[in-house]
Amino acid sequence: MNLKHLILPTVALGAAAGLLIPAQSDAYTLLGGALNTTQRDFRIFDNFTDAVSNDNVTPDANFPGYTGVELAIWKACTEWGSQLHAGSGNGDAHQNGGLGSGGANFDAVMQGNATSQGGTNSNQFSELAGSDGGTLAFCESPISDGWRIRFYSTWTWNDGPGTSITGIDIQGVATHEYGHALGLDHTNINGSTMLPGVFGNGVNSRSIGPDDIDGVQAIYGVVSATKPRINGISFSGGLLTLHGFNFDLVSNDVWFTPNTPGGSDVPVQVTGLPSNGSQITLAIPGTAGSGDVFVKLAGTQGVTLSNGWPIDVASIPAPPGFAYCFGDGSLVTPCPCALPDTVPSPSGASDAGCANSFNASGARLDAAGSKNPTDQVRLTVSFGTPAGFTFFISGNAADANGIANGDGVNCASGSFVRFGSQIPVNGASVYPNPALGLNTLLSTVGSSPVGSGQTRYYQAFYRNTTAGWCTPATSNVSSGYQMTWN
Repeated sequence: MNLKHLILPTVALGAAAGLLIPAQSDAYTLLGGALNTTQRDFRIFDNFTDAVSNDNVTPDANFPGYTGVELAIWKACTEWGSQLHAGSGNGDAHQNGGLGSGGANFDAVMQGNATSQGGTNSNQFSELAGSDGGTLAFCESPISDGWRIRFYSTWTWNDGPGTSITGIDIQGVATHEYGHALGLDHTNINGSTMLPGVFGNGVNSRSIGPDDIDGVQAIYGVVSATKPRINGISFSGGLLTLHGFNFDLVSNDVWFTPNTPGGSDVPVQVTGLPSNGSQITLAIPGTAGSGDVFVKLAGTQGVTLSNGWPIDVASIPAPPGFAYCFGDGSLVTPCPCALPDTVPSPSGASDAGCANSFNASGARLDAAGSKNPTDQVRLTVSFGTPAGFTFFISGNAADANGIANGDGVNCASGSFVRFGSQIPVNGASVYPNPALGLNTLLSTVGSSPVGSGQTRYYQAFYRNTTAGWCTPATSNVSSGYQMTWN
């Protein structure tokens, strides 16, 4: 078979031989160093000139928002991840066991497209005009302070994703070169991605082998049982919920890919989010785009960064209305306890009610589901109190200033309908709630159905179970939700 050579990054830089630190005899070799969590980002400057480098235009649900060379390189970096991507590792039938085989405290953070080739520590992939003998590609300035990977234009670069391709496989070569960026030098173990060359078209290099896995685990450690992990996402009322475990109870940062080219080594972030250990709910920033979403805890080590989970921002269902009446100091009537004016809500935005005795950010009312052609809307209260009772109200008018009510502020007014009384579960209440026999459609509660074009204003009242926590009152009010029915 035809052997294509890959260049040693240390040779390209003229680095001292002392940077080559053999980790074990006749196996993986380490360059000496590691990328901390401020250097996990990567971007692609798509200046590839071959037509076949961007002829894959078929979307992949596990890698949303990108095709062509971007998709191929995203898969290459993902192969080194701590666990199977999206829980299954699907996305490349050639992979042995699926994409995400590293099993170390390392996960690469996709940051989309760059707008230039960047510097030697810009963490970018790009094509370089010309050639250097039998060299396919090389990695510049690997370890600690960033890197840059270049593909020589003299070769025909193919984005796959199939295995029968013309030219050289972008994904396979990118997997090898990204191994250098992580801190691995060449090995002589057959079947390894970090061999100093690729056979044939390079497709075999897409899947890292046991020696590669041993190497990345030697650098970053075997994946820790305490590392935060995402195992699914869901949407409700325009909010994103991350499901998993090992989330911090008080402060989590959530990272996104930007929705426009350019960017930097700093992902789009929502910071300081609380959780119950297994769920984080937040509003997706307007600057976030499709890509992977991550949870980041305090610190710079790999054990503080979760695996990436794919999120297709374009597919997020539109909410049936919008939230209002927040306990963040924006109303004329302040919260009676005055606490939430400086405390962010669980979503990282001002969309919760006044503080209660269990949650400084207060209770939030969300809605999700279609209004047309049939009513499938569901109201959800989260971050309420875990005992007492909750009931929902609907008014045909809104009080923009708010009216103090117990420890909260009421903004729904006019003709009221009260419905859906229930005992909350861990501070959460829902309506309709068939398990409790609450089956009446939201559009038909009250003496007459809501007509098309009519607007209703919803809130939830709930028991604040610690009497005298702030005021003598023992009740509170969630934020509000406005819907116009059609």
